[in-house]
Amino acid sequence: MTTEIKALLKKISTAKGITVLLIVFFLSVFIWKNLNFLTQVSFTFKNESAQSSSKQETKNKNKGVAQMDFGNIFIPPSPKKLPAIVVFEIKNDGSAIAKNARINIDLGASKVIGYEVIGPKQNDVSGSEIGSSMLNIDLKLIRPHESAYIYIQVSTPTFKKVAISSDSTAGVKDITLGEYLETGSDRSTPTFQGFLLFLLGGFILTISVYFTIVLLSKLNKLLKME
Repeated sequence: MTTEIKALLKKISTAKGITVLLIVFFLSVFIWKNLNFLTQVSFTFKNESAQSSSKQETKNKNKGVAQMDFGNIFIPPSPKKLPAIVVFEIKNDGSAIAKNARINIDLGASKVIGYEVIGPKQNDVSGSEIGSSMLNIDLKLIRPHESAYIYIQVSTPTFKKVAISSDSTAGVKDITLGEYLETGSDRSTPTFQGFLLFLLGGFILTISVYFTIVLLSKLNKLLKME
């Protein structure tokens, strides 16, 4: 081992040397993790005006248009002593009134015991008779950014399919139980996985720093002995 190498190792094994190594390490990790972002900054800046123009065109296109969609769907666990319920939120995200909205709910093996619609005026709501697995609800209108909440007392807390349409929107939009369960899983899984990865990253970082300090301390003692 040459004198120059020994001198370099002595400098590295000091407190200042450890600090410098840790700073370099963290900077390297940061640059590596954000390399893709750094390479795209100029491209994003150059296309900012084009994106703004596209957003404005989309906004103008959607202006004065009703946009019916599904909001929250809530299926709580079935209680033992109280009636089971399912809740559907039907919303209008557009800037125009959705006229003559129709909600067709197929509960599959379950049956409607009772229901209530909250949100629109009661005079604007009409529905089919209870006792079957099908429930059809008609709303004279859903105002812009308004939601209709449909509470259904059911024999079993489940459903097969829900479809919505109106005179102000094109086509029929529907969702099945399988799609609802898949969408709920997609929303929760990334958050949970991100939390686990955060914990794992913190653990690995702590262990790496600890072993780096121990290694440099041993190296410093070894050089002093020589």
